[in-house]
Amino acid sequence: MATIMIADDDPDTRNLVSTVLGYAGHRVREATDGAEALTQAQAEPPDMVIADLMMPTIDGFEFARQLRKIKAMAQTPVVFFTGTYYLEAEARTLAKACGVTRIITKPAEPQQILEIVSQSLGVPQVALAPSAVADCPGQT
Repeated sequence: MATIMIADDDPDTRNLVSTVLGYAGHRVREATDGAEALTQAQAEPPDMVIADLMMPTIDGFEFARQLRKIKAMAQTPVVFFTGTYYLEAEARTLAKACGVTRIITKPAEPQQILEIVSQSLGVPQVALAPSAVADCPGQT
C-alpha cells in the first residue's frame, strides 16, 4: 500500500488516523507540525500527506505551498484535515489556492478517512472490519 504522512499537532488525531490507515495496510509517518513534515518529506517523500490546517511553526496551508515548490513532490496528493477553526467554505478556498482538492472535516469516521485516501491515491477503497473500527481511538 501507500506511505502516508500525517501532519497534525494533536496526538489523538494522529493516533486515530494512523490506526485507521494502519488497519488498511498503509505505512504511516507522523509529524507534529508543518516544518517537521517538510523535513521528513524531503528526506523520504510520502505517497500522500494528510495535514491539519492549524499547526504551530508552519500551518497546513503554508506546508502545502512549500511542498508544491519541491519538484519531486509537486504532484503529491495533500488532504487537509481540519476542525471547526475554519468554516468549510474558507477551508476550501485556502485548499484551492495551494492545489489541495480534498478536505476531511474533524471529527471524521474511519470509513470516511479511508474513502478520501483511496480517492486521493486513485486506488480501490479498503473496507474496515467492524472490529477494526471499534479499535480506533475515539470510536465506539
